[in-house]
Amino acid sequence: MKTMFLKGVAIVCIAAFMLCGCNKGSGAASSDMPQNNANAVTVTPQEVDAELDRRIHYFDSIFGSKEKLEEYYGKPIAQLKKDFRGDVEKQLIADKMKKLNPASK
Repeated sequence: MKTMFLKGVAIVCIAAFMLCGCNKGSGAASSDMPQNNANAVTVTPQEVDAELDRRIHYFDSIFGSKEKLEEYYGKPIAQLKKDFRGDVEKQLIADKMKKLNPASK
């Protein structure tokens, strides 16, 4: 875990928390959801790319630049996207499943 100070505010960052979207209260498919729905719900690579881009843009705005974000994590943006692609895909599928089955919230 790292602590970074931006504009006088301490920001504690955990890579998985930041980029996987765990702060949205969702995550991988819940075990109480029917498995047949899990197999029917998919996301496109374009949806995953768009969500990764959205999240990178958000954290770019917090850090002030993509270069500062890359410096903080010690990885280029392309590697960060690659590292978190699977997690983001699982989260998008879980989000779609929740929309299809509101009783599972």
